[in-house]
Amino acid sequence: MSQKFILIVALAILGPISHSTLAMPNKSGSSNEFEFAGFTGQLVLGDVGVLGMHAAYQNDFGPDARMCTSREYFRSPNAEDVIGQNPSAIRREAWIHPTFGSNNDFSGINAATCISWKVTTSSGLTVGDDGIFSNLPCDIDRPVTCCIRR
Repeated sequence: MSQKFILIVALAILGPISHSTLAMPNKSGSSNEFEFAGFTGQLVLGDVGVLGMHAAYQNDFGPDARMCTSREYFRSPNAEDVIGQNPSAIRREAWIHPTFGSNNDFSGINAATCISWKVTTSSGLTVGDDGIFSNLPCDIDRPVTCCIRR
């Protein structure tokens, strides 16, 4: 298959993309793309800040883990399988960082992020173990979505 054909198919499926959104190997040879790995066992309020979120998922998934963006979750072909391996009797909704538009645009950083993950008087984006996204209050302890490098 020609590279032009692959690019045309990718553009038809994904829409316009830039070189920064393509999965290119980094210096260590692994992909720069991340995929959903699961929810943290630790529950946190929406005001713990980015460092608090880091601590929650790195404790469970290792030092290279990070909080998923909604774009990464959508692009993870394994989300249903990961959740199916960890069934819970209680419906879980986990914090997930929203991306807006294309190219991982974070211009609406305060929108749906508990005002940059620093207050409990706002709301933040969550994804449930059923794959449904919701904007929920920040004053309730929730797990954090975790993504790891593909």
